[in-house]
Amino acid sequence: MGAYTECNDLQSILSCLDHVPIGVFVLSRDWIVLFWNWCLEEWTGIPQEEAIGVAIKEIWPHLETPKYVNRLTPIFDGGPPVVFSAQIHRYIIPVLRPDGTFQAQHTIVSALPAPNNQEFYALFIIQDVTDLVAHIQGYQEIYQQTLNETRDRQRTKEILQRRNRELALLTRASQALTSTLDLDEVLNQVLEEVRRLLGVVASSIWLVDSQTGELVCRQATGSRREVVLGWRLAPGEGFVGWTAQTGQSLLISDVSADERHFKGVDQQTGLTLKSILSVPLRVKNKVVGVLQVVDSQPARFSEADLALLEPLGASAAIAIDNAALIEMLRQRTAELEARNEELDAFAHAAAHDLKGPLGYMVGFAKLLAQDYQKFSDEELRHYLNLIAQSGQKMSNIIDEMLLLASTHKLDDIPLMPLHMASIVESVQQRLRYTIEEIQVEITLPDQWPLALGYAPWVEEVWFNYINNAIKYGGEPPRVELGATEQSDGYIRFWVRDNGAGLTPEEQKRLFKPFTRLDQTRIKGHGLGLSIVQRIVEKLGGEVGIESHIDQGSTFSFTLKAAPLQAAFSEEDDT
Repeated sequence: MGAYTECNDLQSILSCLDHVPIGVFVLSRDWIVLFWNWCLEEWTGIPQEEAIGVAIKEIWPHLETPKYVNRLTPIFDGGPPVVFSAQIHRYIIPVLRPDGTFQAQHTIVSALPAPNNQEFYALFIIQDVTDLVAHIQGYQEIYQQTLNETRDRQRTKEILQRRNRELALLTRASQALTSTLDLDEVLNQVLEEVRRLLGVVASSIWLVDSQTGELVCRQATGSRREVVLGWRLAPGEGFVGWTAQTGQSLLISDVSADERHFKGVDQQTGLTLKSILSVPLRVKNKVVGVLQVVDSQPARFSEADLALLEPLGASAAIAIDNAALIEMLRQRTAELEARNEELDAFAHAAAHDLKGPLGYMVGFAKLLAQDYQKFSDEELRHYLNLIAQSGQKMSNIIDEMLLLASTHKLDDIPLMPLHMASIVESVQQRLRYTIEEIQVEITLPDQWPLALGYAPWVEEVWFNYINNAIKYGGEPPRVELGATEQSDGYIRFWVRDNGAGLTPEEQKRLFKPFTRLDQTRIKGHGLGLSIVQRIVEKLGGEVGIESHIDQGSTFSFTLKAAPLQAAFSEEDDT
């Protein structure tokens, strides 16, 4: 009952300490807990009602060991305060923090007069100094580090001076790389900055070919740069290929001991390379190329050189990507401008070319509608044939316009062995009326070599060449067709006429879209040769012209020769 009264009296006196953010408890001379504040309850999870009136040894047995009893006993006689520092005693009471570590504590135990003023209690004030200890330890580490740096001040000074020079060079490099959007100029700037930074024997920039995945050397420096420029390496081949494939930088002290070394470099350049430093050029987590520096001295490069080259590579990658985008934009702009000009010419040509046959159709139709009773059956058939011919001509013009448009859209054309005799026969059937009407003489070879192509398009090429040979040929027209096998694996197909021939200036204008050479003599629709060129180029070939005044003209196109097995199969089919 006496202890209970003491506790109540003490609770009243110390109530101001109940909610302070430090741990507070009070022990009587017989080591009974008389006061236990809210902070201790939070730290330990032991409620006040369970702690007050309980012997301390039941809560923390270690406090009644000689280590603590010897120091705390004088307190109960009004002795001086006792300090338990966190540097010596990590903690006086164990409090587990959320991170699993124990709280560091600074504890002061003071004599507290009892309410009866006849004895003293022990007042424990516990402060959580975990963060303070951590800061002190951090300051101690910094202090020790500062001492170490001070001992080697000259070396530190040299390192700082070097870093300042490197940062200045990197800053200048970044400014230089952003000063132009021309891709070739950007690549030159990158390698010039590498030379300034590292003073190497040779360096190179390799960019990934988006079509094949190969690495292409786009720019290089060194005594044999012309040998390396344009080289292609497969993904994973050599140090460059490895860097591009893995996206990791590479520091090699002696290439001869590394199986990834591409021996062709030494053989082709005549240089004996020892040290190599390769850095990936990365844009948006995608490797677009590799920056590589080489030297003839072993162990020429260090981790510091790598740390210097990597930020330069990052800046270079962004500059290269921007320049590539600008170059692509320029190409697209040029293509669009050319397409717009072509569309303008296309519209004019279409309007002009359709106007002629449409005029004939309308005129003859009106004539027949007004006075058809006056015409004989033979005259009616003649006019109706003229209307039909004009309609067919309009249909041919529209078909060629659609074909011209299709060559813009289709990219992947299936190349198949061509039965050229059948294709030429189809063209002759399309031109049968014209051939018979003006007595055209056509000479064909006995046998056609087998080529690869797309039959509907190749038929249109023959149609335009033969049709032009008839239109612009002699009187009567004589047209000769043939084919010549070339040593480069292509076949040259040709059409020769007996016309007036073309001047060199006219030949230059031939394959421009919608160009007519003889407006007064032939009112052609002007689409043919433009279509021919576009078709042949889509099929991987080339168009050609040989002409001399008064000696006629020979128009040609090339197609890839079919492999032998396709040729045998063609012979079996025939």
